[in-house]
Amino acid sequence: MESTFWSYEDVRNLQYMKYKMNPVDCSSHLPIKFTNIENLKLGFPFDEHFYSLLSSLHRLKSVEAILGESYNTQQLQTLINLSPVLYSLRFFYSIDLKVSITQLTSSSIRRLSFIAKCSITIAYFNNEECAALAYSPLGQQCEVLSIKIENRSNILDLLKTMTRLRSLVVLCKDDIWADGDATVSKDELIDWLRSSLPVTYSVNRDENETSFIRIWVGDRRNSAILI
Repeated sequence: MESTFWSYEDVRNLQYMKYKMNPVDCSSHLPIKFTNIENLKLGFPFDEHFYSLLSSLHRLKSVEAILGESYNTQQLQTLINLSPVLYSLRFFYSIDLKVSITQLTSSSIRRLSFIAKCSITIAYFNNEECAALAYSPLGQQCEVLSIKIENRSNILDLLKTMTRLRSLVVLCKDDIWADGDATVSKDELIDWLRSSLPVTYSVNRDENETSFIRIWVGDRRNSAILI
């Protein structure tokens, strides 16, 4: 006998934060199917019931991955493999998971974000971690990147290594101006970046979050980054 489901075709956004099965939770037995999910916020690891809610992930464009302590790369990689048009991947986590993230692969992801609205617990990427990300499969095809870094030289390294980048948003740990020091009147980091990058690049602070620096990558041809 063919099963009957309640189909929610108009639902585009889904949040699933159910890490463990609750034996008294009747929701796991509801005949629900989401057929057109485009944006997903998902806690990792998740239980086996998650996939039973979806008819497919062929329309999924963005994932916000909340990584728990027992997160494993394979569960996220499986989700990516089932999502042929996935474009954006944003990470939320409070523990060091950057090494395992560099193992991920995708033919469609072009946007990566390691900065969330509540990102105070997310560690800054150091030199080695920036290099690992930049040379990873996702890093080499990334076009839009948001990241927290330890020092300004990481910005130049990322721009030089990640040759497909079009936009870079950074929060830099050694950015004195962003600390709100009243004695600092000159935006030294912005000046330094503008002098180090080709004139075809646009470097500005975010109008709403001034601690974030936005860099738009211009024409790379015959343009050298000064390192």
